[in-house]
Amino acid sequence: FNTLAGFLFGDNEGDVAMAMTTPVFQEKGEGAEVMSFVIPREREGDVPAPRDEAVEIAEMPPARYAVREFAGFVTDKEVEYQRQELLKSIEAEGLSVEEGSKVTVAQYNPPYTLPTSRRNEVLIQISGKEPSYGTLTEKEFKDWGKEEEGLGKQEEEEKEEKEEEKEEEK
Repeated sequence: FNTLAGFLFGDNEGDVAMAMTTPVFQEKGEGAEVMSFVIPREREGDVPAPRDEAVEIAEMPPARYAVREFAGFVTDKEVEYQRQELLKSIEAEGLSVEEGSKVTVAQYNPPYTLPTSRRNEVLIQISGKEPSYGTLTEKEFKDWGKEEEGLGKQEEEEKEEKEEEKEEEK
């Protein structure tokens, strides 16, 4: 974590500090663990080279994942439990795990967040037919997270309607 955080905070060839983004991804499998941050959108295409050889810049190809959200601390035992539950859901939906897929854990909160308020996810890459639930439209994806900022979907729709009415009155 500290090596990647150092890269984001300016320990790179350009001495450029970038914003810490969420989630922080950890891919686990076959004895290896890889931690990843998402580069801020404003740096897309203009990422400074890392100084530390342990830091690698890579673009992730599009993929489809099954995801299970959970609260609390991310421990090996909890990740394994959540992985098993997610595998049951994948099977129940008639989906299949992509060959060679490893479990990925996404963590969204700072370390001082209370366990009951933590948001974590386990992700497993899937293949096969389209999922029957969990697919977001582009607008839903852009609006994702607004509820956490205090704007529920209904409140947001009401706000948009009022703005449209004001525009029509002009």
